[in-house]
Amino acid sequence: MLVSEEAHYSIDRAIRIMGWGRQGAVPVPADEQFRMRATALEDSYGAATRAGLKVIAVVANACSTATGTYDPLEEIADFCAARNLWFHVDGAHGAVAVLSNRYRSLMKGVERADSLVWDAHKMMLMPLLVSAVLFRDRAAGDRAFEQRASYLFDEAGPRGTRTWAPVR
Repeated sequence: MLVSEEAHYSIDRAIRIMGWGRQGAVPVPADEQFRMRATALEDSYGAATRAGLKVIAVVANACSTATGTYDPLEEIADFCAARNLWFHVDGAHGAVAVLSNRYRSLMKGVERADSLVWDAHKMMLMPLLVSAVLFRDRAAGDRAFEQRASYLFDEAGPRGTRTWAPVR
């Protein structure tokens, strides 16, 4: 995965949990304002492929935890679309900007993301942990979290969906 050098530590941790090791997170340099340098994506992509890695995604910041900056989401979306890469936005802190007339422009391009993480408790004064992973394509989310546990699910749900069933 191509990841801003300003990405939250949890991105690197998740990549290693998936079994891809340290080389699974390929850094993309940030500019002087700590935003992913979209013009550097091609160089990081090339370095990864020359090293024998298959790039599958780009992770962008929508309000870096450390600096409060937003990556250029539209430019990153263009890069991902041209290479058929998954586009993930870490909006844990800053996705709330989409609800603001004043700051919505900071999130321009997020509608093209394949997935978005949003932690409403961070900037919306929620008293408890409120987090969401949003997918542009519902089927992609369903596939990501699909489970095979016949003792828990009833296959007879509406339109083939799985529903919780009592364990007998």
